Order: sequence, then structure tokens, then C-alpha cells
Amino acid sequence: MDKCKALTEDQVYFAVHCMAKWVRTKQEFEFPEHGCDEIPNHTDQDGGRDYRPTEADVEHSCLIVRLLHGKEPLSQPPPKSFSSPDYDLAEGKAVEILGFSDDDVLTKRRGKNAISINQHGGWEWHDREKLIIRHIERDELYQLREEKNKDKQGRPKGLQPKGFDRSPGRVYQTKLILQRISDDS
Repeated sequence: MDKCKALTEDQVYFAVHCMAKWVRTKQEFEFPEHGCDEIPNHTDQDGGRDYRPTEADVEHSCLIVRLLHGKEPLSQPPPKSFSSPDYDLAEGKAVEILGFSDDDVLTKRRGKNAISINQHGGWEWHDREKLIIRHIERDELYQLREEKNKDKQGRPKGLQPKGFDRSPGRVYQTKLILQRISDDS
């Protein structure tokens, strides 16, 4: 960012408030057994871990961006997609899945219902027939569906998938869409 404009006084205070909320939220989720005031502010003597946020933590935080857009943190961290939080999916929006696997290697390591979605293994089949998937950490159910993938002329495009398996970076004749099943449905 070569061209930065100065913030107004209100924007500066809002940004400071967001950063403080980010640190507090990060600490609450990383150290639920501690109160925020008890979290070490330097290296842990046992494991050598530094608990202070780093420059990389700040630069790669989707939560900071969310807070700066005026949105609140979720009650629990959202599912991950390619190592980043997927807030759209957690908030109930339909999201295209670019990588999906429930192959033999994965199931041998994690069990017969194990699934990897967008390179994150925190999923399992809840009901294969109805295509319902459970996010393990959030204990939430999601509906998987297929949609035709067509070019501008309406013709099918892409590779014919084998089952639901998808590899990132390839185009398939059907898109996989995942959406949280609402609590009131």
C-alpha cells in the first residue's frame, strides 16, 4: 500500500477499538481456560511459545478485516477453506466447493465418514444419501448439492467428475455447492 490516506479521528479510534477487540477475541479462542488477564504476554516457559500477536497474525487476519468492516466476531470460529476462515459459509451463504475428498487414504486415517473440503479435514458425512455433511468443531450441518457448470452458450464444460471428488484448479461439469442448514428448518 504505497498510497495511504490519513484517517479521520473517528476512523482512528474505530481502528484502535477493532484491534483491541481482535486481540481479545483471539485470546478468548486460543486460551479458553484462562481469563483474558491471565494470558502470558511473553514466551511460555514450558513450550517456548510466544503468545503475543505477530506482524503475520495481523497481516493475514480475516477477523481484523471483518471487524474493520463493522461486523462482529462469530460466537465460534468459522469453518476453514484453504486454511482461511470461511465467514460466508458460517453465515449461511451458499459457497462453491473447489476441493472435495472422501477417498480411501483419508478414511483410513480419520474413519469411514471423514471428508476433506477445500483442504480442511474437519468434516464428516452425517447422511450420505441426503448429502448432509457435519462440521465437526462447530457441530453444524451443511447441505451439499451439485449444479451444472455451463459455458456462456449454455453448453456443459469441464471434466466429468468421479463421484464428488474434486481437485482444486480443475473445472468440472458440475459444481459442488455447500450451504449451512438453518437451525429453524
